[in-house]
Amino acid sequence: MAGLTDPMKIYDEFDRRKHILERMLEEKIFDYYEVVQFIWTFYREGEKALPISI
Repeated sequence: MAGLTDPMKIYDEFDRRKHILERMLEEKIFDYYEVVQFIWTFYREGEKALPISI
């Protein structure tokens, strides 16, 4: 279950990722390459490394 020990935590993770996507929309991050870089940064370094406040 994506490395989660409690299957119910998947909903917390879903909400967190949804919030990140909503912030990307607010900041008008639409360019394909910018979105890809954003996603790679998130997976490699986590939420704190993102170029916008979450």
